[in-house]
Amino acid sequence: MVVLVLLLLFNSLAGLNALMDYRFTVGGLPINILDLLTFVGAGLALIARRRGENEQTHRFYVFILAIFFLSAFIGIVGAMSNGAILRWSATALRNLLTFPLVAMIAYQIPYSYGRIKVVFYVLLWTSIISAIVAMVFISHTTSEIAMNGTFNDFRYTKLGGDYGCSAAATLLFSLAAGVWAFPRVMTILLMIACVLGSLALPHRSEWLCSFATCAYALFFLNRKNFVRTFVVAAVASLLVGVAATVSISAISKATGHDYMGYVTQRALSFLPGQDLSPNTNRPWETRMPGIERELALWMQNPLLGRGFGIQEVDQLSHAGASYHHNVWTSSLAEAGPVELAAMLCLVFGLMVVGQKVVSAGVDQIYVLVGAMGSSMGVWGFLMSSTTLSLNWQCPAIIVASMLGLLLRVRSLQLAQLRSLDSDADFAYQSDSDQSDAQQWVEHEMNY
Repeated sequence: MVVLVLLLLFNSLAGLNALMDYRFTVGGLPINILDLLTFVGAGLALIARRRGENEQTHRFYVFILAIFFLSAFIGIVGAMSNGAILRWSATALRNLLTFPLVAMIAYQIPYSYGRIKVVFYVLLWTSIISAIVAMVFISHTTSEIAMNGTFNDFRYTKLGGDYGCSAAATLLFSLAAGVWAFPRVMTILLMIACVLGSLALPHRSEWLCSFATCAYALFFLNRKNFVRTFVVAAVASLLVGVAATVSISAISKATGHDYMGYVTQRALSFLPGQDLSPNTNRPWETRMPGIERELALWMQNPLLGRGFGIQEVDQLSHAGASYHHNVWTSSLAEAGPVELAAMLCLVFGLMVVGQKVVSAGVDQIYVLVGAMGSSMGVWGFLMSSTTLSLNWQCPAIIVASMLGLLLRVRSLQLAQLRSLDSDADFAYQSDSDQSDAQQWVEHEMNY
């Protein structure tokens, strides 16, 4: 349990570059603190295999482990003959194995309701912390931009968690559905901080994914009270808009440059007919060369892909392409349709299972876990379609943790529902037996 908490905490702080810069070497390969915690936690998870009463291992959990380990095997086989050096292929393998190993930790360790509650709040707080880290990074970078930099310096940070997007969506769902993780005022303040954190870095893909994920949590997961939902959406939009305007003005003042103009240009770049400044490009212009190259690499071996590290090998002869920025084509290039299926099952599994947990109810914490998991599935799908995300270690850790916890919650939820059904059948049977006995006694007395 402690290992999982530390893993999530360090992962949320990964945006602070000093943390991830510390490594030690094993067999010529650099190992960071997240690698160490992942492997230790997976070992402990294999030992601590416990199940609750009437609980059955979720079949999707078994399937997701199997398909990811199969993908890893295919990627390793391909890496043996594609010319990749050990570090390139080992990094890709580490990133892929993060999913089954961390999902195993998050599924096996929280075997009771109390532990599930603790892990949920740790996940929620680590998402909140990653939003705060993003804003701290912005604050520290403003002085460098004021001296001799550009606003593009805001974009150069390491991926740490989800920058608060899943927490923002969960807290918005909490406000709309009336299912509380925190007191009302605290929920509103944390929601504003998380939305600002997810929008703080000038990443257009993150902007798009944050808006879509929050809208999904508000209008799809919560479909019972539309009036309250629209009120929450309107008030939240107003509060976030005011806070964002104040923040942008403060950054412009601190740097001495027009940050509002920079943000406006990047937002307008989504519209094909808009004239942009020379330094601003369309979102798809930097993505398409890498996507085309990864598809070309996949077509060289459509069944199995070209193995781990193939993008780095290909980059030696195609320096202009930005690889790994579309998870689907990156997966095809590495391990073919099997890895693509694994990644798609991951995000759609989060969406579907999370929505089922929300619909079934049973417990307030379960509903919040379902809302956070389903929202993270939407975030993961959109981010995977637009930029480097789930195929990197830090985002993979938070998504895999959420998947493992969500599947454990669903297993316990189904066990509780089965228990309620069996109790209801027993009560019905008892009433039927009593009624038959009473009829027999009356018949004998009349006879």
